[in-house]
Amino acid sequence: MKRIVWTVIALLTMAVVGADAAPAGRRLLRRLLPGSGRNVLRRDLLRDRTLPVHRLEKPRTVFRYTTRQQARRELREGLRPRTHMTARGGPGRPPSPEAAQRRYGLPRKPEVRETIRLPEGTPVRSGKALGGRPGYGELTNARPLPPEAIRRVVPLKPHGGKP
Repeated sequence: MKRIVWTVIALLTMAVVGADAAPAGRRLLRRLLPGSGRNVLRRDLLRDRTLPVHRLEKPRTVFRYTTRQQARRELREGLRPRTHMTARGGPGRPPSPEAAQRRYGLPRKPEVRETIRLPEGTPVRSGKALGGRPGYGELTNARPLPPEAIRRVVPLKPHGGKP
């Protein structure tokens, strides 16, 4: 119950402070949220709010690792704002669920990899994958993306086994 109260206070504070007052907002939220260094998801949410939005200069292909159920929903409804994606994508075999989870600091093992095409001018925030391996970045979209942005969904295979 206490954690829920702190989370509500933090979210209300973020709404009031906004991204323009990023340093002051971060200091205030660190005081309000006990143990924020231990919770990667909470740190990620706070950090994403403070990252500047920029527009892509050219189209970019990225990946998104998620569950089958979430992928089905996104194929119907599109991608919501603040959806996490890899910074880059390209040809090659997808990693195992365990490797993707370690590499990008995912909270749970993904089941599928979506290939997403971001058109030129798409507003995104870019940063490092918190909780992941050094050198791996991530993008979050600032606006919704249509279902047509998802080009392909590939199931991930566990190490040495069948999907």
